Amino acid sequence: MMKGLKRPYFFRLMALPLVLAASGCAHQTPDTGPETQLPERFSRSGDAVLPAQFWQAFADAELDALVQQALQQNHSLRATAETLVQARAVLLQRDAARWPSVDMNLSAQRIRGDSANAGDIYSGGLAASYELDLWGRVSAAADAAEFDLLATEEELQAARISLAAEVTSVWYQLVGQLSLQTLQRQQIDANEKVLQLITTRFHQGMSDAADVLRQKVLLEQNHAALADYNANIAVLQHALAVLTGTVAGTTQFPEQASLAELPPLPDTGLTADWLQNRPDIRQAFYGLQAADARLAVAVAERYPRIDLTASVTSASTSASSLFDDWFDTLAANALLPLFDAGARKAEVTRNESLFRQQFERYQQTVLQAVAEVEDALTRESFQQTRIQHLQNKLELNNQVVQRLALRYRSGNVDYLDVLQALVDKQQTEQDLVSARQQRTGYRIALARALATGWVEADSSQDSSQDPSKNQSTSPN
Repeated sequence: MMKGLKRPYFFRLMALPLVLAASGCAHQTPDTGPETQLPERFSRSGDAVLPAQFWQAFADAELDALVQQALQQNHSLRATAETLVQARAVLLQRDAARWPSVDMNLSAQRIRGDSANAGDIYSGGLAASYELDLWGRVSAAADAAEFDLLATEEELQAARISLAAEVTSVWYQLVGQLSLQTLQRQQIDANEKVLQLITTRFHQGMSDAADVLRQKVLLEQNHAALADYNANIAVLQHALAVLTGTVAGTTQFPEQASLAELPPLPDTGLTADWLQNRPDIRQAFYGLQAADARLAVAVAERYPRIDLTASVTSASTSASSLFDDWFDTLAANALLPLFDAGARKAEVTRNESLFRQQFERYQQTVLQAVAEVEDALTRESFQQTRIQHLQNKLELNNQVVQRLALRYRSGNVDYLDVLQALVDKQQTEQDLVSARQQRTGYRIALARALATGWVEADSSQDSSQDPSKNQSTSPN
C-alpha cells in the first residue's frame, strides 16, 4: 500500500537562536499542479476474476511453462533484479550514517641513533565520530535511499509483468501464424482438387485453358503465402527462445496449434484499487517521495553541521605495556556555511525543480496507464464486432461459392466468377483467424494494464536465482 509523502522534513526546534534567525522557514514541499482526478470506474467491465498470474486465465499449459521459464531465465530480468541488490546496498550505506563510525589504529615505529629517543615506540587507539542530525539531513538521505529501493522493487515487478505479457503476446502470435499455416495448407488442398476438376473439364472440352491457368496462378499465390507463414513462425519461435533465455533455433515448439476462445472479460474494478496494483504507478509515486527527501537534504545543507569526535590512544616503548596508560579526547566541531556564492541555494532550487518534474511524471504515468486500460477495452469491443461481421461474411462467401460452382458445372457462368468468389472466401477465412489473434492480443494488453494481484501472488522464481527475493522492504 502506498502511503502519503512525508511532509515536510521540519528542522529540529533545538537549533541555536542565531541560526534560526538566519535560516527562516523550514523545508516545505514545493507547490505543484492539481492531482489527476480519475473516474470511479472504467468505461467497460466484465464479471470474471482475473487470476493473479493473468496468463493462467487462458488455461494454456504450453504458455504457462514458457512464462515460468522466462521469469527464471530471462537475462534482461536478471539484470533488472541486480539493480535491486544495488539499491539495497545504497540504503545500507545511507542508514550507516545514522550511527557513529569507529576506527582502530595500531602502529609501531623504530628510531635509530645515539640519542636518548632511540628505540621502539608502539601506539594504538580508537577514534569515533558522529554527526548530530539537527536538521534531518542524514535521516532524509536515508529516507531517499529507502524510497529509491521501493521504486526499484516496483520497477522489477513491472519488468516481470511486461515480460510475462510479452511472452504471452508472442506465443499467441505464433499460435495465430500456425493457425494460418494450417488454413493455408487446407486451402492448397482444396484448390488442387479444383484444379483437377477444371483440368478434367478442359480435357473434355468443357472449359477453357485460361481457366486452368487461373487456378494454377491461385495455387502459386497459396504457396507463396505459405512460405511467408513459415518464415513468420520461425522468427516468432526465435523470439520466444530469446525471451525464455535459450538459444534461437535450439528450442522445440509445437508444430500445430489453434486459437482458443477467450475467457470472459475480467472485472476491471475500481480505479482507486487499480492504482494500487500498477507497479509502474507505485514506482513513480516512490520516486516522488525520494525527490521530496532529497529536497530536504539540499535545504539542510544550508545550515550548520555539528560533528562529535572522541578518541582514546596509548603509546609505549614496550608492546607488552602498550595498553597500560590511555589518553582520551572529546571534541565537537561546528561548520557554519557563510558564503558559497549561492551554490547551496541553487542546489535547493534544482531539487525543487526535480520534485516538480517527478510530480509531473507521476501524473503522466497515471494518465498513460488509464489510457492503456481504456484502449484495450475499446479495441477488444470493436474487434468483437469486426469478428462477427467477418463470420457473417464467411457464411455468405460459402453460399456464393456453392451456387456459382453449380452454375459453372451447368455452363451458365464463366469460371472467372467462381475463381473470384473462391479467392474472396479464402481471404475471409484468413482475415477471421487474424482478427481472432488480434482480439487475443487486446485481451493480453488489458490484463497487463490491470496487473491485478501480481505482487501478492508472484512466487514463480526461486529466491536463490532472484536477488530481489532475498529481502523485502515495506513503505514507511
